[in-house]
Amino acid sequence: MSEPVPQRIGDAERDRAAEYLREHMSVGRLTQDEFDERLTAALQARTSADLEPLFADLPAPKPGQENASTGSPWPVYQAPALPSPTSYGAATSSSSSALQPIPPMPSSTVANVLATVTGVAWALFVLNFIVGPGLWWLVFVPIVLSSIAGQQRQELNRREKLWREAQHRQLPPNS
Repeated sequence: MSEPVPQRIGDAERDRAAEYLREHMSVGRLTQDEFDERLTAALQARTSADLEPLFADLPAPKPGQENASTGSPWPVYQAPALPSPTSYGAATSSSSSALQPIPPMPSSTVANVLATVTGVAWALFVLNFIVGPGLWWLVFVPIVLSSIAGQQRQELNRREKLWREAQHRQLPPNS
């Protein structure tokens, strides 16, 4: 009889393997160099067989063992935990062990309204030159609005990035 064909894996399995490797490194089972080497291999893995050698010398958790308790050959979907009303992330300062509050997901309403108003201002400015160049100084309105809209968008992107990082950050275990 022929050997079974290794199953292809997707991004979720590669991410789970990377998470397991981070856990093994955090408890001291892997050095930084070993972790980097194994993480690169895990992120480039195409099949489940590509992941097996990365965890051969490590205890659980490892890929392929998470479904063993259910007895089902099919993966079980686990819904993500609901975020708490006030969530906290790890402190950014090495001197402080207190947890820092995570800002709520920013609203893009102000940025969207400002972008719309800026677009309308540019359209009116162009229309002004088509009709007649009498109000040339109106060029400053869309320029100022564009500048403000750009700053708002940049701040919104920064806050969204911080929010996403905070959502992916794992809280330290309670001691």
